[in-house]
Amino acid sequence: MSLQWHMTDQPFNVTLHGVSKQVPPGDDYGTTIKELLDKLWAEVRGQALPNRGLTHMVYEEDGTVFVGVELELPASRGEGAVDGVPNLAKRAWTLNEYAYCVHRGHYGGLGRTYDELHAAVSAAGRQCKKPLVEAYGHWKEDESQMETGIYFSLA
Repeated sequence: MSLQWHMTDQPFNVTLHGVSKQVPPGDDYGTTIKELLDKLWAEVRGQALPNRGLTHMVYEEDGTVFVGVELELPASRGEGAVDGVPNLAKRAWTLNEYAYCVHRGHYGGLGRTYDELHAAVSAAGRQCKKPLVEAYGHWKEDESQMETGIYFSLA
């Protein structure tokens, strides 16, 4: 596999509404992520929240995983709203320097993509660090066409 990636110092900004949980060392991320995805989409669907349709996962240095979406809220419920969106936290991240690539294919292949990205970044004299943002594209019946954007902060 030939990974196409790049490093940039153009800030990447994302503001998400979602849910989070800290994953203790050694615990399974998959179980926590499924739990968070179920909570997130129950709220998004239950509140009929207009959104851009992409699920984001943000992995923090302390083991916290935030699962969220970019909402398209009217001004009365968005930035200026006192209460925001019930049952969802609003968080914003800015990555000032990061490595970016797109994983194409089944999610089971993400590990290999991460290995290749880490090796390429290391060969360029840098290191990947958290926060790490994954942006999951729209579901495709043909799993080989699925895309996941990976934004890894750089040290």
